[in-house]
Amino acid sequence: MNPTKEKRALTESEMIESLQRSGYLFESEIAKTLQELGFFVEPNQVIIDQLTGKSREIDMTAEYHKYNAERAEYKVSGKIKFVFEIKNNSFPIALLSRYKYSPNTDMDSLFKFVETGVTFGFGTGDPAFYDGPTDLELRKNIFTQYCSFQQKKTGEELMAVHPDELYSGLSKVTQHCEDEVRWWSERDRSSAAIADYTRQFYFLPVILFKGDLYEVMLEDSAAPKLISVDCSRFIFNYHYNEKRSHALVYFLTQKGLVKFLEEMIIWEEQIERDLFELKKAQPIKKVKKFTFSSGEILLTSASFDLLTNLFDSSIKPLFEKLIKTLMEFDTDFLSANKYWYSGNSVMNTLSELGDFWNEEQNLRSNKDINFQYRLSGYKKAGVDAFDIVVHLTFTMEAYWYGFTLTNYNRQQPFIRKMYHESLENEIDEICDMIREDIMNNIETRLQRIG
Repeated sequence: MNPTKEKRALTESEMIESLQRSGYLFESEIAKTLQELGFFVEPNQVIIDQLTGKSREIDMTAEYHKYNAERAEYKVSGKIKFVFEIKNNSFPIALLSRYKYSPNTDMDSLFKFVETGVTFGFGTGDPAFYDGPTDLELRKNIFTQYCSFQQKKTGEELMAVHPDELYSGLSKVTQHCEDEVRWWSERDRSSAAIADYTRQFYFLPVILFKGDLYEVMLEDSAAPKLISVDCSRFIFNYHYNEKRSHALVYFLTQKGLVKFLEEMIIWEEQIERDLFELKKAQPIKKVKKFTFSSGEILLTSASFDLLTNLFDSSIKPLFEKLIKTLMEFDTDFLSANKYWYSGNSVMNTLSELGDFWNEEQNLRSNKDINFQYRLSGYKKAGVDAFDIVVHLTFTMEAYWYGFTLTNYNRQQPFIRKMYHESLENEIDEICDMIREDIMNNIETRLQRIG
């Protein structure tokens, strides 16, 4: 019989060294840094993995604490929520394959954000992400591939690898951001808590490294050049709810964290300030009301037959006319594209929209049908080229239908009608209004460029 081995006591230095190698201590250091900068920190947040159905932990989320009494009175809030995965990497991380513009990439969908009430920013506003915090040159480089390094045995040549733990971290932070957007999107938009408050919330996925971060640059036929950086950006592609999606993920080093956050706080303040100024200045326009000659209003609840007739008499003719109107601007931009979406359905043509409409369950399950027309790269602005997005929402309530245009009329319907009423002469009026809104928007953007 072998004698039982006695367990020796661990020394304090051994335990500290173990903590330092594990990364737990690094997470605590980052949480302390964030708190000292004025952030609320929530460690160990949980998501339900879409593949396994099991709980997985996010290292931490953080929001900057601020309060402005005047803006609060106007029910305005602009906020960035940072979603952190923290890596105590022993080998450097390298970003490769610099992103080049493609008209197939919907830049808006790279950013995970929600808006309620009157909005200012994405769409017809002035997205601060495109102008960017210049000190960190955040808009200069975006990459589409990453790697790290390892040696299998001492003395062997270094190998470039695609670490599983980094992919796992990317999956977790992007899913958390998608979950946040989904939670807000599924809330009742007609409730006072949504409609009366002007919000613009951004959810930013961040991978924070203790070790070195590099960008790999290829210049003509020269050898690749490694450039040490403290902040860069990466486009991560994935599936969410069985649909393809992508997100812009920030890669940071511990050294670059504070400077990055200081820039983001400035940008967050700009978001809220712009929201406040817009809401304070924008008048409420009266919603159109329709009565019969007898003075009585006939209320009719929505039915599939009424909605079918409405599509043929009003919705289809409206979009036919509106698309022709919007195409007038196509030659002023590098590219243009359009689509409709509702729930999990996306329609690229008016015919597909008709097929969607003809399924009664689709109309029962979805209160809103959204139309987006994106004009990308205004040519006359040169290097300051910008995008214009028209976002028109058709809403079905119990006794009326209506249309809302993003950044117009305090995000309230600019027209409402009962279901037995067609749009009749309003089609030309709506198209002219949207045309004028685009022209005013282009003029405002050019004035800002100077």
